[in-house]
Amino acid sequence: MNLKNNKNICIISSGGDSPGMNKLIYLLAKGLKENFTVFVGKKGFAGLHDDLISEVTDLSEYEKRQNDAGSIIGSSRFHKLNIHEEHTKRIRDNLFKRDIRRLIILGGDGSAIGGEVLSKLDLQVTIIPCSIDNDYSITELTIGALSAKENNQRLIYDLNLTAKTHDAINLVEAMGRLCPWLTHASVENLDPLLVIDNQNFRRNRTGLVKLIKKALAEKGRYDPVIMVQENLYSDESYRWAKEQLALELNIPLRITRLGYLQRGAPVCEQDLILAKKMSNAVIDWYIKNPGDDSMHIVIIDEKENIKIRNRSIY
Repeated sequence: MNLKNNKNICIISSGGDSPGMNKLIYLLAKGLKENFTVFVGKKGFAGLHDDLISEVTDLSEYEKRQNDAGSIIGSSRFHKLNIHEEHTKRIRDNLFKRDIRRLIILGGDGSAIGGEVLSKLDLQVTIIPCSIDNDYSITELTIGALSAKENNQRLIYDLNLTAKTHDAINLVEAMGRLCPWLTHASVENLDPLLVIDNQNFRRNRTGLVKLIKKALAEKGRYDPVIMVQENLYSDESYRWAKEQLALELNIPLRITRLGYLQRGAPVCEQDLILAKKMSNAVIDWYIKNPGDDSMHIVIIDEKENIKIRNRSIY
């Protein structure tokens, strides 16, 4: 495809939202509008499929919401994309009828996979990793991860204080899907009784209680917090563990799922700065590479340098 004379770009947020998306959306739309016609797709891939695509003509609402968590253009989870399926082709056709050949996707690794499919249908795709899970292997940080971490640390610190008052233990579950980063990062400022992730967990409710008893027997001083990665144990397992600790050890076990408090966390200063650096890098890249039609991903390396890499090298 020939992109040199094409000036239309669409921005979407896809999958689970993360703090900092609104900052990215505002800065990208504002910066790109000087050289391109900017569109947004509402509700991610689903909005592209349903033709919920509109040109950005007024930035006032985007500016008002730029420091809020969430996404002003909405997000959603959608079918797995496949170049041979009708819903994927409909996404392409809805973009093409507006002469949009460039797509910027803010999202996690699943959104990147969808973007890769669309890149094979004559669309230039750029991925900006946004995820509280921090589960992209090729970048040191994703937008939203540090905000979720800071918010979790504040909440868990408060839970820790009240638990100490009543000689109780808090079992706190964090998001993260298959990646344990957020689970561990959330208690970096404490000395928790136990951290359970998908590398060290024991299956079922009996295994959970054994892990807790072992930690209680082996640890001297500790903060009364057990941090658990999501999707390892059921509600029934938590209830049973609570009953067993009360019955056998006379220890109150309090169960807290942080859930969507993590996605709606206040956007921390580091994420705002990272969003500014990433958006500047993307805008600069588009201006300097008008004819490049390959798929790219924006990363931050171990020295905190922002780089735009061709997806095909990974």
